Amino acid sequence: MKSSVYDIIYRNDNNVRKMLEENLLFSETGFIAFKDADGKILYFYKKAGILVPGQQSFDRTYGVRDAFSENRKLRIGEQECDCGLPTEEYAKDFFGGLCRISACDDWRIDRQLWEIAGDPPALYDAPIRMVRRKQFMDRVRTLKCVYVKDRDTDRRIFTGFEHWEYLDSYERTSDGKIAVRQDSTTSEERLEELTQQWDTHRASPIWEAEPEEETVEETALFTVLEEEIPEAESAETIIIDTVSDTAAPLEEKQEEEAFPKDAPDKTTEQESNTKEKTEQNVSQWKKTFNDIRELLDCDKRRCRLESYDEDLLYDIKRGHWDLFGCTENVEISEKGKLVQRDPKKDIKTGVVGIDFGTKSTVVVRQDDTSAIIPIRIGAETLSAELRENDYENPTIIECTDLDKFIKKYYEQDGRPETSCDDFFVSYDAYKDYRSCPPNEFYAYYADLKQWANHEKENIIIWDKQKHEYRFGATGSKEENIINPIELYAYYIGMYINNMRNGIYMKYLMSFPVGYSKETRQLIVSSFERGIRKSLPMRILEDEECMKEFSVQLGISEPAAYAVTALEMSDLEPEDENDRYRYGIFDFGGGTADFGFGVWRGASEEEYEVEGYDYVLECFGADSDVTLGGEKILELLAYDVFKKNKGVARAKRIMCSLPFGETAFMGSETLISDSQIARRNMSVLKEELRPLWHQEENWEKKYRHGTTGNANDCIAKNGAGYEEYIEPALYDIDGNMLSDCRFEVDTQNLISLIKARIQKGIDAFFKCMGKAFQKEGKLADYDGQVYIFLAGNSSKSIFVRELFEEMIKNYSSIKDGPSFTLSEHMNDENGDEYVPNGKTSVAYGLIKSREGSSIKVEKNFETDAEKQTRFKYYLGRERRHHFDCRLSPVETQYGKWIRFQGAAKRTVRIYYTTDPTADVREEPPVIDNIPYKEILIDPREDAYIYIRACEPTVIEYSVACPEDTIGAEGEICRIEF
Repeated sequence: MKSSVYDIIYRNDNNVRKMLEENLLFSETGFIAFKDADGKILYFYKKAGILVPGQQSFDRTYGVRDAFSENRKLRIGEQECDCGLPTEEYAKDFFGGLCRISACDDWRIDRQLWEIAGDPPALYDAPIRMVRRKQFMDRVRTLKCVYVKDRDTDRRIFTGFEHWEYLDSYERTSDGKIAVRQDSTTSEERLEELTQQWDTHRASPIWEAEPEEETVEETALFTVLEEEIPEAESAETIIIDTVSDTAAPLEEKQEEEAFPKDAPDKTTEQESNTKEKTEQNVSQWKKTFNDIRELLDCDKRRCRLESYDEDLLYDIKRGHWDLFGCTENVEISEKGKLVQRDPKKDIKTGVVGIDFGTKSTVVVRQDDTSAIIPIRIGAETLSAELRENDYENPTIIECTDLDKFIKKYYEQDGRPETSCDDFFVSYDAYKDYRSCPPNEFYAYYADLKQWANHEKENIIIWDKQKHEYRFGATGSKEENIINPIELYAYYIGMYINNMRNGIYMKYLMSFPVGYSKETRQLIVSSFERGIRKSLPMRILEDEECMKEFSVQLGISEPAAYAVTALEMSDLEPEDENDRYRYGIFDFGGGTADFGFGVWRGASEEEYEVEGYDYVLECFGADSDVTLGGEKILELLAYDVFKKNKGVARAKRIMCSLPFGETAFMGSETLISDSQIARRNMSVLKEELRPLWHQEENWEKKYRHGTTGNANDCIAKNGAGYEEYIEPALYDIDGNMLSDCRFEVDTQNLISLIKARIQKGIDAFFKCMGKAFQKEGKLADYDGQVYIFLAGNSSKSIFVRELFEEMIKNYSSIKDGPSFTLSEHMNDENGDEYVPNGKTSVAYGLIKSREGSSIKVEKNFETDAEKQTRFKYYLGRERRHHFDCRLSPVETQYGKWIRFQGAAKRTVRIYYTTDPTADVREEPPVIDNIPYKEILIDPREDAYIYIRACEPTVIEYSVACPEDTIGAEGEICRIEF
């Protein structure tokens, strides 16, 4: 008796049940596979009556999104049907079953969030195998499927399945999943055959492999070896066998392994030894080198370091690390024996300083002299002529195939055989990031430092193969979690520790002002794991060597810069009474940090007892976290987008909203946090970078002469030219627009730049006044303050111009302070490198380390062992302005501050990071300052008291008087 596809879908009689009992796919997953008239595969989940097309296209983005919101129809055969979603009742088994189907691997079912039917909206969280409510920031995939019956009326939706084929022949793959083995017989013939077989009760399932296929595993083994071992280019492939002390050509060695002379020709014996052979071949592959090129290119494969010269392999004073431990010195004809090199011989006694920046990282080293040498961690070719940016490595990661990279990364504790083609950090990654299409935007990440400081949370990366990984403090291969800073540090470690530079065991790192102790520790522990991974196994396995390995925090970035700048300046204090006040304006890509203090000579006791010549007293630090070079570019890009919103609306272009900005009216369809919107923001930033940097002939990029007769030669601005850009933006569907023109007003944009920098400079001078007044040092030391500009963004001509104007204004004030703006340090001085505004921080780390001649008297902002101060200024609203009640500059942790009376039930606590928020003369406007609301039991005779507990946490209580806090009312916590 035959059963049709219609019967298999809609019926559950004995014939169908018997048929499905023989179906491996159904018994393992609950699904049945069909092939329609067009040859497309469909999967049917019988328990819920859901039909799933095997061809799916997923649309993923931030926020709640239905992937088929515009078109909820799906064509099945000749019928157009309404799409549906699995319900919560079946979600776990439904998606769990799909996970077991080999053909569905590309859907990454076990790693995604899947939309399901429900009210309120729900999803199936595959990584944790649970149904939960949908949250705003969840990125959800929607599987397109249809129900074969109407769930309300139970009416059968499909009636004809002409030329559909029931697929019943399967095989189990090496990873335990089920794959369809399609037969050439027609559906009707196969159904007839199965009906006849039921009566004879087949002893074995129909999917069982035939006897002649039993040697597939062995054949596959040698196929894999042929794929993994590349062909030699010229010389014979050398196998270094540490067991047999022999070296032989690869072909001969493989032949001996595959066909041993004394082995009996028995299939059963080959099967029993399959696992042993696999392990043996894998072991020997680890000792195999395909020509000497593989040895010379070992670090080129890992991190694109220039290949080693061939003399390394034959010079008895040099040698190769990877050859160490081989019991036989292999000899290459006409060239000599390959020379081993013990990595322990290359351990240096010096120290490395690392300035991990928002936009780039700088590394310097000091060996057994006082000389400090920068390391070229950004050079594409070390043999090429020196460039200024060779000493900086962009702080960005590029993820091409994380599955392959992570697998290799965890295979070996030291110098794993990773490939920079799978994951990389470099100027190449930065260039690719600037021009990547939207569908690859999430394969790059450039905000590593902000992620560490919890400014960017719940980060998910999709590599270029669409593998999904989450960021976490501890990486996990099994859970698809990576620590991006650890992987970045691994590459920095490879640039430092190699067969050209040697091996360094001691590292010092700077840290930004305002980063909590926990954030600093996250960064330094991540770098420790990453750098450790760059060390050879010979070093890692030696306990005595590893006792010397350390990655520690030094001093803050402004303090480190001050050490270098003051020592290199003409300020040469002779004794403790010769003192110079200073201010550091560290204007980087992400933030602007301020540092203040006094540079003086050491006392006789400090020199004789402690061995110091100079003393740096750090007693003030602050920052403007909203001011940075990249944030200024975002401000410009958003302004241009806003001015061209008509074009954006007509062409369906979206853009992301910069931090701290407010969306303009009517921007609901124009502002988004999707990958396309962020890609467009990135494109606009790069279009405006020449203006921000004031590059040579920058005007030519924006100013275009008009065409036509003389009467038309005057453009809208009356200057004889039009100003516009033609960015390669993307519409909402991801299509690149080749005819997009955005008008720009360069003078207006320059005014925006100056206004934002001026706000930061105003904050710098106000913070300076607070710092010196607090220490009581404003009236001493002849009233002179030396200002140093640090950070890459301080190279802007606007910064110097505005500082000079500010200093000029102060000079006109009678009996006011006097300021001197230091000159920029040159990048080169003949053959000797001179630190600049960026690399000086790394230099200062080394100059100020323990054992040097400079003593740094730290405060809580510059001391790595102390917790940073509270992050926010807290206050109330007073006549539309911010009334500061708790200033982190003046308040210690645990000290109760009276906030306001407790007469009202609802109380607002405003909070801001603006460093001028506690300046009484010019308090900030309250409009854009966020607040937290608290509810209390009103009391006319009591007050609300607050105190800072952690960098982002306060406690509050209602009491009268203060010494009854905790006794009269509950102490509650708020986290900002």
